[in-house]
Amino acid sequence: MLQAARAEEPEGNALLPHSSADLPIWWGPELPDGHRSGDLLVVAAVARCLELPQEEAAQWLLEQQHPLRFLLCKQLSSTASKSAWVYLAVDRVLGRSIVLKVLDTAAAKEARLLAAVAHPNVVLVHDAGVFEGRTYIVLQWCEGRTLTDYARTHAWADVLARCIEAGRGLAWCHALGIVHGDVKPSNVLIHDERALLADFGLAGRPREFGAIAGTLAYMPPERDHGIWLPAGDVFAFARTTMVALELSASRPGHRARLPRSILDILTRALADEPDERPTMAGVLEVLESVHHSLHQSLPRLARARTDWGGIAFAAAVVGVITMSLASGYRMHELIGPGLAAATVRVDPSGSRTVRVDPSGSRTVSNEPDIEAAIELIQRGSALAAWEEFQQAEQHGDVKLSRALELARLAVEAAEDAPISTCDEVSRVAQLISLQVVTLAVQRGDLEGEDRARRLQRRAEAAALKSPDNPPSRPR
Repeated sequence: MLQAARAEEPEGNALLPHSSADLPIWWGPELPDGHRSGDLLVVAAVARCLELPQEEAAQWLLEQQHPLRFLLCKQLSSTASKSAWVYLAVDRVLGRSIVLKVLDTAAAKEARLLAAVAHPNVVLVHDAGVFEGRTYIVLQWCEGRTLTDYARTHAWADVLARCIEAGRGLAWCHALGIVHGDVKPSNVLIHDERALLADFGLAGRPREFGAIAGTLAYMPPERDHGIWLPAGDVFAFARTTMVALELSASRPGHRARLPRSILDILTRALADEPDERPTMAGVLEVLESVHHSLHQSLPRLARARTDWGGIAFAAAVVGVITMSLASGYRMHELIGPGLAAATVRVDPSGSRTVRVDPSGSRTVSNEPDIEAAIELIQRGSALAAWEEFQQAEQHGDVKLSRALELARLAVEAAEDAPISTCDEVSRVAQLISLQVVTLAVQRGDLEGEDRARRLQRRAEAAALKSPDNPPSRPR
């Protein structure tokens, strides 16, 4: 039945350009019975993707009677080796327009990495699976454009804001121990005036003997020797930002001179030697300082909203970790051994939450607070403290002074940790300090932000002694 359905290409198919020679227009696993009728959401998605009136889209969809999940509307890109294709498509299960990435392998590493990152400035992954020996990843569809397109039509201050947003997503990846590996303007998408980092096809853990891969114009020099470090992403981000800002600043009729501080920090980030480059946090600190100065006349609340766009790291990351643990996926492959050692479960009465961490069991109220997180970090339960902090932010107003105290204790724990446990403790310290930076900026507390950033830099320095972060080799 499946093969027969695939052979039934609709007659007079001028409405739909063929996606590629390898995949038909209708592709993917069979639909569950409840999704075959084509509801209003599917009709709306088809109309939008094919640029048809709703009535025509509904009639066309009704005539197809296809039992397959994906309607491939347009091929957006493909790799030079023809090992991956990206399509604008309609997902009839989700009832929405999506981007469908099809890989010529049955590996799901990219989808898992994207799901683990779970950040407002990283493209969302909705689903993934394997069909006919190929992995497919169902991604958020960004109706906007790439950073290159955006830069050609917007003022440099707006372009700077989008670059900062992409940098936040990249900094979050680094805090989780993930190297993106292919940062470039075409992998930064603009959706609803917000930048989203995309294409994690080359992403993975830092490594010293990796493939020589990436986009040549944005590859760091050490990549020629197979060295994959977060510093390489810093190099690629700096070049991406420089290209975007120059495109904007040199627009005909809109020529502008970029601030010296921006050029200086990007030049430092483009150093040949990885250890001579600032961290992503250091680059963002300078870029955000310039961006803040451009918005000093705005009310404090509006400025905070402009700068951070309502970022909520907590629920997304904790939710992904809990979900991944429940599914048996080994999160230590993504964020370091030991981080998957804590679990959360609710007892049958639903009145108490039991946390199990490497140091033993602890019963905590369903209304967590920052003091409990501080107590946990003092007891040596770093992951449980981070998790408690995230939940405390969701349940009520966390005092910035106490959040800074938690970050200080986490950083000191990372600095004092032996090599064997440094990877776990330092990553938690980075995540907590990064979250406290967010909290300080949202509240417009410049002194608190400065303290949080200093703690963040100390956490990053502590991570350098981890065996998972080897020094770069001389070239």
